[in-house]
Amino acid sequence: MSQPEKKVDRRVIRSKEALKQALLKLMADKDFDAITITEIVELSNYNRGTFYTHYVNKEALLDDIIDELIRELLKSYRSPTRTRIFSELMS
Repeated sequence: MSQPEKKVDRRVIRSKEALKQALLKLMADKDFDAITITEIVELSNYNRGTFYTHYVNKEALLDDIIDELIRELLKSYRSPTRTRIFSELMS
C-alpha cells in the first residue's frame, strides 16, 4: 500500500522556486563560490530565515536544482519509451 502524497504549501513552492532562480541568475554572472546567501535572498526578495527554512546552505540549494533537472531529464527520456511500449501492447 502506497503512502499518501504529502501536499506541499504553494508558498513553499514559490519561495523555493524564487531562491533557485536567484541562484541560477547569479551563477550566470559569477562563480558559485563567490555567491553569498545574502545575494541569493536579496535577488529572490526573500529573507535569510526563509532560505534556512528550506536549505542548510547554498550547496543544498544547488543540489535541489540539479535533482530537479535530473528528474525532468529522466521523465523526458522515459516518456517516449512508455508511450511506444503501451502502443505496442495495445496493438
